[in-house]
Amino acid sequence: MSAPSPLAGHYALLQPLSATLHLALDQRTGAQVFAREIPLPPELEEDARRDLTGRIVAEAEVAGRLRHPSINRVLDAFVDGDRPWIITLPISGRPLDEMVAGFGPLTPVQVAGLGVELVGALRAAHALGILHGDIGPSRIWLTPDGHAVLTGFGGGARARSGEAASVGTPGFTAPERLDGSRPAPAADLWSLAASLYFAAEGVPAFGGDGPLAVLSAVVAGTPRPPERSAALGPVLAGQLAKDPADRPADLRDALERIAEAGPGDDTAVRVKPLGLLAGALGLAVAAASIAVIATVGLTEPKKPPAAPVAAPAAAPDEPGKWAEMPRACSQLTDTQVTELVPNGSKQLGDTYGGADPKATCVLHASDADLDVRIEFVLMTPGPIGNGPETAQEFVTGERADAEESAKYGAGGGDSQSPVREVPGLGDKAIAYDAVRLGDHTSVTVFSVSNLAVVVTTRNDLLKKDAPGIEAKVKAANEKASSLVAASLNRQG
Repeated sequence: MSAPSPLAGHYALLQPLSATLHLALDQRTGAQVFAREIPLPPELEEDARRDLTGRIVAEAEVAGRLRHPSINRVLDAFVDGDRPWIITLPISGRPLDEMVAGFGPLTPVQVAGLGVELVGALRAAHALGILHGDIGPSRIWLTPDGHAVLTGFGGGARARSGEAASVGTPGFTAPERLDGSRPAPAADLWSLAASLYFAAEGVPAFGGDGPLAVLSAVVAGTPRPPERSAALGPVLAGQLAKDPADRPADLRDALERIAEAGPGDDTAVRVKPLGLLAGALGLAVAAASIAVIATVGLTEPKKPPAAPVAAPAAAPDEPGKWAEMPRACSQLTDTQVTELVPNGSKQLGDTYGGADPKATCVLHASDADLDVRIEFVLMTPGPIGNGPETAQEFVTGERADAEESAKYGAGGGDSQSPVREVPGLGDKAIAYDAVRLGDHTSVTVFSVSNLAVVVTTRNDLLKKDAPGIEAKVKAANEKASSLVAASLNRQG
């Protein structure tokens, strides 16, 4: 029997780790990755299925910008057949639900230390306007060195689709989400608190005979009284309040105090990481697949884990120039638009992932050679630093992604230029050009105060072979970036 075709042409599935998660091989680089299929509700009609699939992939692509030690980095997202897949870095460890099932609950001090890391991860995501939407014990992995990693970014679009089969994990989805409220950071923190409760108690905070009974308990019932959580119990109970307005805002501070006050012994929970395979599927040199199973200790911390990112030298609470999202389509005059795209007009772009509709503008004309897309990302002070520093870190992350992508783009006629710095454009700026499936694209990423900006110029699908199109795309991108930066610099 022949091996199945690689996903997206180059991700070969090596070993199933669960019903939807696989260890896979990126055949372009020889690196192992996790490939997660996002199952869709079977009752979806074709149009709804296509829309949900698009939102899953779009949200995963946005989540790929996240850089935090406690977030499983998204590398790629695509549709294979009619199934959405998300590719992430592999993790050596086990999901929290498996750990508790195999070894019992963690101590309150251990849970508090892990909670500090996970709250930091959510703060970093929320600072970029990214919500998770489906946090639960299966989404939290424990690593051999005693840290927590949050997985599943991008897959939350399924839990927000409004379908009955897609409400998220029963018992770990916030009550306001079950009532159909708009997704918000508070719902992610509620789900985290429910997961930490499970870690400390060994059972969910809300029980019932079947999923519907559990959902009813979340909406109308009270949490099970904690028996093992000690000082952690009241902290989690407060975060599990029905009304988001009743939940304390100092969850991380409270968790840090508990972790600091914990005993200093060497109590350990034994962690058996899922094995990663050695060898490469389909390579000329055959190699035996070796499952690496190591038993290591998750030690009870004597103090909270060190902050994942060094504190900035500047004032950490400096918000930056903008308190709310400026309008992307207001940065260019009509005359400037027609200079960039003859006969073009300004259109609001897609807002997958809950993005502010003011944040994206597309310059388009039906007979033009190219389109220009302008995307804003508003930054707030967070774990990375203050608002302007967080915006500059966004540019750094985009540079790292582009440089990594450049290593893989030599196949099938695809190519990408080296990333170049753009002096004088905003506070920090980079740019690069690429050819993907024959289409010419130029991208510039820059920051102005606490606003990150991505300007993407791409040839029209039918004009990719037009004379001089590559130079036109690059010139339009440089001009659009310069005009937008000048407009933003004049404000405030």
